[in-house]
Amino acid sequence: MKQIRLNVHYETLYLIVAHRYNGISPEAIKKDILNSETPFDIEYPLCFSEQALDKKKQEYIYAEVSKALKALARLKKKDEDLEDYDDTYYFDENVTDEQKEDYKYYSNSIVIGVKNLTRKGEETKRNAYYRLNKNIKFSTKDATELKLASSFLYLQFTNSEDALVDDDMVKFITAEREIIIEDDYKDFIVDTFVQITTYKDKVVDKKYSLHLLLTLASLQAKINIQINSNNSIYNLNNIVIDSLVFDKDKFDIKCNGIQFSLSSIEDIQFIESASTNTIRENIQESDKILCNYSKELQSYFKDFVNNFTGPCDMFFQKY
Repeated sequence: MKQIRLNVHYETLYLIVAHRYNGISPEAIKKDILNSETPFDIEYPLCFSEQALDKKKQEYIYAEVSKALKALARLKKKDEDLEDYDDTYYFDENVTDEQKEDYKYYSNSIVIGVKNLTRKGEETKRNAYYRLNKNIKFSTKDATELKLASSFLYLQFTNSEDALVDDDMVKFITAEREIIIEDDYKDFIVDTFVQITTYKDKVVDKKYSLHLLLTLASLQAKINIQINSNNSIYNLNNIVIDSLVFDKDKFDIKCNGIQFSLSSIEDIQFIESASTNTIRENIQESDKILCNYSKELQSYFKDFVNNFTGPCDMFFQKY
């Protein structure tokens, strides 16, 4: 991607970061960038008038902001998926209950797209404004450093999409995670989901994504992770990711009262579920408790598992 395009994308994410609890509309982002001093050295023929150049610059910026928002945002959950949702997240000081309430709709997206409602109560096709994921934090409040940290966050997000996550499956699990089940069975659904999502054939060249880390944080999944950072290898077992704290050239993973720094998402060498069961064993145990969940989750979970086990069984692969 050309640097002038990246500048627009960086600025888009920075403005969302700067308005993380209040939210900011797409129009406000576009106008702010258009009126900013961000350099946009766009080459046009000399015959273009100044008015035509301004028009082209506006069209260019508006188009790139739209592309950035499309790349960074994911769908929010529907209200019917959240009837029994219990908000248990921790927030910074001076955050209103209304702002906390809004976050419950988004468990694993980096940027949150919030819809408008029509007079008929239907959602509009376009997002009214955007927020930042609750599990992403920053180590600085200085505007200059925050801009650099936002650019670094953007690069980590776009660095790898190889560890893809089934957002619908996360949506169902998160919406029903508070269902009371015996402790011996509590984690089987999450463990099965994580095992399948991080299976060796599903993560190309063991490249992991920021999207996956945020998913693991939102599910409070117990994982084992191997980090290769500054020529040192760290193995952390049975941890739960609490949050990701970004600086201008590194980010920390906070978990279980400790934290460790990464210079890039590529420092992650390996992620797996901390469960000692095989995938097959966890699938069998999950079947025993599926009846406790909604019919929608039961159906979707079975399809999710079948889409994985079918090809494996066909080629006699162990899992």
